[in-house]
Amino acid sequence: MARKETSTAVATANSAGARAPFAQPWYFTPQVISYAAGAAYGITSVCVGQPLDTIKTRMQARPELLKVGSGQVFRDLYKVEGLRGLYRGGMPLFIGGALFRSAQFGFYGHAMEVLKERAPEYKLGGVLDWRVIAAGFWGGIGRGLVEGPFCCFFFQPSA
Repeated sequence: MARKETSTAVATANSAGARAPFAQPWYFTPQVISYAAGAAYGITSVCVGQPLDTIKTRMQARPELLKVGSGQVFRDLYKVEGLRGLYRGGMPLFIGGALFRSAQFGFYGHAMEVLKERAPEYKLGGVLDWRVIAAGFWGGIGRGLVEGPFCCFFFQPSA
């Protein structure tokens, strides 16, 4: 008689007799995917927003640039300073954006998982699931737990 494997990493037979796929590695768990998605969102938002913020700041600092417009400011900045000029000062934003959004998405994902398992479904107004709202609050708390100390560290008043 063949010995049956009980490990989750070994394929098991389902009720139809077909073989189930192997268990997923740890880096494909919903929690890891939520944190990775948040980090990707944080990095992407900085990739898109930082050049626009640099152009805006340059135009605010030099009012004569308001007459030429943001498109011309972009071309001049890129011509003189290149891609590096558009992302000047962006490294803290990349790190912070990845950390903040990662915590926010991760906490939200974990809260949704727990609430779906343990809390009854109820739609507010027949449309909005209350668990989504509760998980959103939890995601905000997660982001605040990461962002609060980060901001205190970087924005300490100088004496």
